[in-house]
Amino acid sequence: MRALLVLPLLLAACETTWREGASVTSSSGQRLIGAIDDLFYAAHQSALYVYWKLVERPITGTFALHGISDAHTYFNNGIVESALLFIRKTTEFFKPKGDRDRPDTLYAYLYLDQWSGTWVIPQNVYIELHKRVGHITVREARHGKQVWQIVDFTVDAVDQWIAFFSFLGASSLFAGNPPKEKLDGFISSLREVSRACHLLQGRRRPNQSLEPTAGRRDAHI
Repeated sequence: MRALLVLPLLLAACETTWREGASVTSSSGQRLIGAIDDLFYAAHQSALYVYWKLVERPITGTFALHGISDAHTYFNNGIVESALLFIRKTTEFFKPKGDRDRPDTLYAYLYLDQWSGTWVIPQNVYIELHKRVGHITVREARHGKQVWQIVDFTVDAVDQWIAFFSFLGASSLFAGNPPKEKLDGFISSLREVSRACHLLQGRRRPNQSLEPTAGRRDAHI
């Protein structure tokens, strides 16, 4: 844990005792450990698009029965945008440490010793995704539609989470006593998801752009 690296300096500067400093570090570490279930939840969120493709046909088949002719397009676009935002969240967690990282946000480098970071999706795509999906902008009107490699993104995100939980047990946060049964359960669950992701990827329709909807025009300004 990075806090352990700076602890001696903090102790000297504050003229505190080791017992007091250790209690602060322990408190911070316990909060990180307590958030592990949330990380597992975020890992499953990153697979949303694959979950959707597994159930798409029976769900969308009921829209016409309710007389909502455009429901499939809007519902599909909503799933795509939500899935992309979840993948963006995963990418933010695993990215390299930055000067603008928020103190109340969780990052992989807080958990894995010597973690240097990685981009689950390319950094330029991460930025573009944030602009196009995270905000209402004129970016599409100016630059056209963006095709997202959403299945590939999903595969990479889920597999990165599996690697994370596989190495998490060795983190200094656990002081040699990791919750092995819980972590093994996380990994087993995500491997099931990964198999479905790779199966969909093998069907090779990885590109996804938002479908045109009534009232949306591909205008250029």
